[in-house]
Amino acid sequence: MKKVKFMNWECDVVKTKYQVDESIALKLTHPEDGPIATATVWLENYPITGEYKKDHCWIKTWSENEGIFEALVEAGIIEEVKCGSINVNGFGSLAKMAKVLI
Repeated sequence: MKKVKFMNWECDVVKTKYQVDESIALKLTHPEDGPIATATVWLENYPITGEYKKDHCWIKTWSENEGIFEALVEAGIIEEVKCGSINVNGFGSLAKMAKVLI
């Protein structure tokens, strides 16, 4: 299982899928402390479709997830996709598209 250091936790990265459309979801868990964060976000108005659905996702980069994108890239779990970000609420909250490498 792939690991990532996020905040003060050494987390396991669990790759799963959102029930609503089977798109990729990445969850961070700690063996003793349980769930730490959900790295991904499902965007109803910006679904990932076609050939990208099998290995791309949106990463939530605001609020409690600040720094998670960089941690996942550094750990080799995701790769940044150029020109792949969306301001989801008009206030600078960016969801970044990533290619999942695990």
